[in-house]
Amino acid sequence: MEVESCHYDAYLIHGSFDKLVVEKVLKAVESHKIRCCYAPRDFKSTESTEANINEAVALSRCAVDFLSRNSIRENWCKHARELAVVKSIEVEDFVVIPAILDVKWSDLPYGYKARKTIQMDSQDFIPTLVKAIKGPTADPCYGELRSENENVKQENNLLRSENENLKAELQEMRQQLEDSNALIRQQKADMQKEVTFN
Repeated sequence: MEVESCHYDAYLIHGSFDKLVVEKVLKAVESHKIRCCYAPRDFKSTESTEANINEAVALSRCAVDFLSRNSIRENWCKHARELAVVKSIEVEDFVVIPAILDVKWSDLPYGYKARKTIQMDSQDFIPTLVKAIKGPTADPCYGELRSENENVKQENNLLRSENENLKAELQEMRQQLEDSNALIRQQKADMQKEVTFN
């Protein structure tokens, strides 16, 4: 999947009762310059939940599915999970990363038992999740590109400001040169008048 077509590195699928846990993970993951789509923050209030979920899956490089006893029952989570699984089948580079909160392996949704899961209670959960989101390729994450883009914009603004200053200095120097040439012409004219009178 091309990075240019994505706005997010990961879409976080989670149940409404898992919000506090997911917010901690979100903060930790985004500190690694990974841009996540987090429903309470990024969903547009002017669009339906279904439209927001469809867009989140479409604009993300992967999906992290936080699986809890609550989330596996919530309809919107089921919808998001199904879209993400379908996209992972259709798009080679798109992956679904199951993050196990408090659900038993036997209760995992259809198709998830064959996937590699990450246990949220493991000590290396965040590094493992970050590595899974970044994937095996050297492609930069959207968050990294966004940060780099901001740096380039700031540098561009500085260069633009410097350019304006240089233009002003050049204009001033042109005016000084024009004034000097006018003075030289005047002095030549005055000298010719003196030569003519003598």
